[in-house]
Amino acid sequence: MTLADVYNMLDGITELKGKVRYRAFPIDSGDVPLPPYAVYFETDSNNFVADNKVYNVGDDVDIELYETSRDFTLEGKIETALNNLELPWVRSSRYQINDNIYEIVYSITIRR
Repeated sequence: MTLADVYNMLDGITELKGKVRYRAFPIDSGDVPLPPYAVYFETDSNNFVADNKVYNVGDDVDIELYETSRDFTLEGKIETALNNLELPWVRSSRYQINDNIYEIVYSITIRR
């Protein structure tokens, strides 16, 4: 599993087609789409280590979905896609009052 696979999974969801970027949309370019859209990025390494050796390399990745109102159908599509890829996930959500937008975060670990 790679970050490119995460991108392809998200971009394969109809509502997000063409509205997925790594880390952020470049604000000054005017490319920020109307919600819903998603960004993804690594937050940490999550390696399996024993006896002073890394046996399995992993990266913690956050997928941030931005919506003007909660779209539980879209969220379900992301969750189904993650489940189909056998990627355990944890979801959190918050409302960003200054931006008037919901941020739904899926935290996953990908193994290389």
